[in-house]
Amino acid sequence: MKKLVTLLMCLVLSLSMVFAIGCGGKEGSGEIFKGSYTEATSETLSNFAKKVDEVEDAEDFDFSKGLIMNYDMSMEMKEGDDYIKIQMAMDIKTTLKDSKLQMSAVASTATETNLEDSEEVEYIKEMLGGMNMELYFNDNNYYAKQGDAKFYIPFNADKATDAVEDSFESAFDGIYEFDDILDLIEDQTDAKIYIDESGDNTKFKIEASVDGKGSIVVVFVFDKEYRLVAYQMEATSTGSLTTGTDGSSTIKMSIEPYTGNVDLPKDLDTYEKAGDSLADLIDELTKNALNKVA
Repeated sequence: MKKLVTLLMCLVLSLSMVFAIGCGGKEGSGEIFKGSYTEATSETLSNFAKKVDEVEDAEDFDFSKGLIMNYDMSMEMKEGDDYIKIQMAMDIKTTLKDSKLQMSAVASTATETNLEDSEEVEYIKEMLGGMNMELYFNDNNYYAKQGDAKFYIPFNADKATDAVEDSFESAFDGIYEFDDILDLIEDQTDAKIYIDESGDNTKFKIEASVDGKGSIVVVFVFDKEYRLVAYQMEATSTGSLTTGTDGSSTIKMSIEPYTGNVDLPKDLDTYEKAGDSLADLIDELTKNALNKVA
């Protein structure tokens, strides 16, 4: 039981670190993904990708600027008429204030089921409820609020940057990289490609099916120097999720420029020190979550 809760804690905390990165431009309104799209060919996309490849670190977001990120995941598992739905969302903002990194993240979960209340069902609900957290980074400290529990650990901003970059690369493996989308298009003959070059940025929208059981829509936004400045993705899948269980899942994610402020709690000085490492923070949050479901 503790191992499962710990893994979920790692997921929430790692997501906050994965997306604590930035780019520059209009504040997270979603407008950056809109445009006058026209149909394009895979050759157009390939030629543009070659120009991106010529730019060093073209697909690395600029950590020195601000970002707003939204992540939503929903999953439904069904067996006969019985079902359980799980939703998880995270909203993250990062910015620099007086050359110092600040971050806020709010993680929330919800469950819906027609199963009769049982010890197992209540456990799942309570456990996921423990994932509702607020996370902050300020003055080289990483803070976490989980219900009434408040903890922090020292976390050097330079080390945080390295951890973010490594985690970001792993998290988007197979989805985020521009070349991976090109490979997907080659494998899926029904893929549709759209382009918008009407403004300061070049935008590509790609729609494709995945193995006949799902679909993906991705939008890449590049500036005039062929650097990625915004990204949006929606992926859906249907079919068997586990043996004997059918269901579906949807993941929506967007990363875009943000130049606003990060609102930090006024009582950060009251947070209890959990230790000196991220593992210590995860351990305290796990124990707190387990206490709620005990």
